[in-house]
Amino acid sequence: MDAIAGVDFVQGDFTERDVFEKLMEMMGGGKADLVISDMAPRMSGVVSRDQALALELAEAALKVAGCLLTHHGTLLVKVFEGETTTAFRHQVQERFERHVSRKPAASRNESRERYVIATNLLTGPQSGLEK
Repeated sequence: MDAIAGVDFVQGDFTERDVFEKLMEMMGGGKADLVISDMAPRMSGVVSRDQALALELAEAALKVAGCLLTHHGTLLVKVFEGETTTAFRHQVQERFERHVSRKPAASRNESRERYVIATNLLTGPQSGLEK
């Protein structure tokens, strides 16, 4: 991506410890109000495989959001509609006060791409986000 004034980027696989640690270091122990995940796996054309890989990425983003978000923070995460999205939405529902799912207008009609927007991160034992 091109540079954006006032924005720091970390490029890499944040499920790898060194990339995640770099991200945490950049945060300086602070918290974020918003986590955006536009990650997608390399699509193979095998729907069940692609959905499973996309779910893994969405769940990783949810986990990272639990570490980085402030109380009442927001998560925006890409998912691919299918059998696995119901279970993912349930995970989101347990951790956030509200959530909705939207298909971007720019997305092709045949695309399964959607975005889940979750607001008001819950804290404490009910959130399921203990470190």
